[in-house]
Amino acid sequence: MTPEIEVSYRPESKRYVAKVAGSDAEAFIDVMPGETAWVFSHVEVAPALEGKRVASRMVQAALADIRSQGLAIMPLCPYVLAYLRRHPEETDVVHPRFKNMVGG
Repeated sequence: MTPEIEVSYRPESKRYVAKVAGSDAEAFIDVMPGETAWVFSHVEVAPALEGKRVASRMVQAALADIRSQGLAIMPLCPYVLAYLRRHPEETDVVHPRFKNMVGG
């Protein structure tokens, strides 16, 4: 069973954070906000959350948030790059200069 997660952006730490219901463990994406594009630099998942699809669901939610703001991303994190290569339908939010990195 896939756990229920809540993803939110925390501007004070410049992170998207995923919390799993019933757990104190977290996962996060470090970002560097820019005026029109944000750098996604690092994904980290607490050991207690590994293997539960938390990272992929967190990235999906973060991309949806970026999309809703009319922004783009610069995917420098290897996990985010791999996610985008597996999900080409999500590459609409990738900054044009980085499209070649995700096969777009």
